[in-house]
Amino acid sequence: MFHVIVGVTVAVSLVLFFVVPEKTATRRAASLRTQLREFAALARDPAFWRIALCMGSSQLAAVSLGTLWIATWLRDVAGHTQAEVAQALLLFNVLMLAGYLGFGRLADRLTRRGGSTLPLLAGGVATASLCLALLALGVRSGNVVLWGLFFGCSTSVVLSYSLFSRRYPTTMAGRVNSALNVSVFIGMFSGQWAVGLVLNQWPQTGIGYAPEAYTWALGGLWLTQFLGLAWLWRGRRLFTASGPAV
Repeated sequence: MFHVIVGVTVAVSLVLFFVVPEKTATRRAASLRTQLREFAALARDPAFWRIALCMGSSQLAAVSLGTLWIATWLRDVAGHTQAEVAQALLLFNVLMLAGYLGFGRLADRLTRRGGSTLPLLAGGVATASLCLALLALGVRSGNVVLWGLFFGCSTSVVLSYSLFSRRYPTTMAGRVNSALNVSVFIGMFSGQWAVGLVLNQWPQTGIGYAPEAYTWALGGLWLTQFLGLAWLWRGRRLFTASGPAV
């Protein structure tokens, strides 16, 4: 798998080097003062904080579980074997890939028709939040399906980048995305740490963490994700107006 990834990377690099035309026009970089003024405009924009906190809280739940804790849940709570866990992880990653592609295509169609992608984003996160709530409440029947829907629908939150970048000039796209990325990384790493902190409050079993500990861990993640989404949706009218002057 790693050799395939290396081969694809080299092939893409060669295409970029030999096929993509050089950009001859030069562009003057923004001064530090201009960049600071633009970041200050972001910080004053209430829509930015609603989008950033929704992204951070959603990724706190989805990425922290998908990258670290879902495997232990499948082992400790659902009783899956190591081979079954590996198969489930493959399925979840395929569904996440399908989610990124699917939500992207749907958002593209909505944008071309003049519609907003905010309801699509909120609908995806709401569906993921519902699945997580059921799992936190102890639903075990069809847990792989619920987890698959959770991870697949959580990908809708990446529509925040395109939704929010339209509020600002294209020259600020890099800084807008960087500011949103900060919330994403804070969320995902905080989620990884917080779940481990909660699970360690119970004595470990012979195979891993105590099953009852996951109820509290998943419940905390659900609450955080739900509150982030609710706050974003409450301020949805902010996204019908243009961004602040920069």
